[in-house]
Amino acid sequence: MDSPYKDEPPKTPPVVETGTDARQGAWGRQVFLVLVVGLLLAMLAWAAVEIWGEDIDDNATQAAVTMPLRS
Repeated sequence: MDSPYKDEPPKTPPVVETGTDARQGAWGRQVFLVLVVGLLLAMLAWAAVEIWGEDIDDNATQAAVTMPLRS
């Protein structure tokens, strides 16, 4: 009589790992540096677009100095 579970792999004990061992990569200075530089580049790009957008704005209100009329 054949068992219906004959293709089942043999049971292995569960793997016990610490949080550090289970991590895919270590949190290091390089990762932090990449995140900070990326944020700074994003802020620089945002500032450049803001300046460029104000420069090409055709509907900008121009401040005009008006003198009150004397009667």
